[in-house]
Amino acid sequence: MGKHTSTAVLFAALAMAAVACFILHSTVLALVFAAGAVLLWAFTPSSALGRPPRRRNTASPAELKRYREEHPGATISDAVDALSK
Repeated sequence: MGKHTSTAVLFAALAMAAVACFILHSTVLALVFAAGAVLLWAFTPSSALGRPPRRRNTASPAELKRYREEHPGATISDAVDALSK
């Protein structure tokens, strides 16, 4: 599958569920499409939600403190990002 194919299929299944419910008045068919969309979302890695960046082992608290002392105004997140590269 392409990068955004699973996301497109997910939204298509949700749209079909809405059509089945509101236009065709078929609750069972709408539930089938909605359940399929939920299963697709649950079992397919989606680029729409993103993935957390991979980092090396986390820095020690002492390293974080030292970085923040050397860089006044830096947040803990800034320190973790800088020390993880």
